[in-house]
Amino acid sequence: MWCTVFTLLAIVLGEAQGYGNGDVRLAGTSLFNTTGPLGRLEVFMDKEWGTVCSISKGAAQAVCHQLGYEVVVAYDTVLNLGISIASNDTSILLDDVNCDYDTIGEGSQHILRCAYTQQIPTYCNHEVDMAVQCGPERTYDDPYESQVRLLGVDDTPSSGVILVYANQQWGTACYAGFTSMAADSACRQLGYTNAMDHSGAVMSTSTVWIKSTTCSSSQPCLKECFKHPTSPVTCSSDEKVVFVNCSKYP
Repeated sequence: MWCTVFTLLAIVLGEAQGYGNGDVRLAGTSLFNTTGPLGRLEVFMDKEWGTVCSISKGAAQAVCHQLGYEVVVAYDTVLNLGISIASNDTSILLDDVNCDYDTIGEGSQHILRCAYTQQIPTYCNHEVDMAVQCGPERTYDDPYESQVRLLGVDDTPSSGVILVYANQQWGTACYAGFTSMAADSACRQLGYTNAMDHSGAVMSTSTVWIKSTTCSSSQPCLKECFKHPTSPVTCSSDEKVVFVNCSKYP
């Protein structure tokens, strides 16, 4: 199975670690039905949320992957998709975002892995901001062995508790035995370059799959850093699991 990861946007105990450059969200609507989530594409760059002027189908696919969805259903201007227009004080942050579209659903996993420009042409305005609709299927609905996802806080996809799928069940990793290189590898599966930091987090209950890690600085996948477990393990007395904050730039 190809090495990739997607994020789960959920609530865990702990405080948000802050947004990272390239975090995305779908705003301007609460629509979510059998056709999947739909909204105005907004991206976080240089300490602010803003809109995007134009994207390719492959870039829209990357956005859906980053948000934890399998496929992109539609991408067009907010007017054409019936989404509310951003306020005048909202900046347009990216234009001409272009990734190759992958017909088997792999493709890029992060919007900043695509080509883009921050030089916004004069014809861009909030009426032609981009909106995206993703399919309803989440990437973790049919997980594979050693898949990784982040159990994050609110809509911060670059931060969260590391979860690993093993033996048909999602589980966590012990903080005490989790190295910074392993944190880097987990973030690379998200599409980031490395981890800004990782720390211990308290979860009331969880199955634990990883007690310790051993990996080099160049491992692209977390599964290269630990022996595949056959049964759950026990963390040390502090019982903390791993919370990671991935780098602001992929």
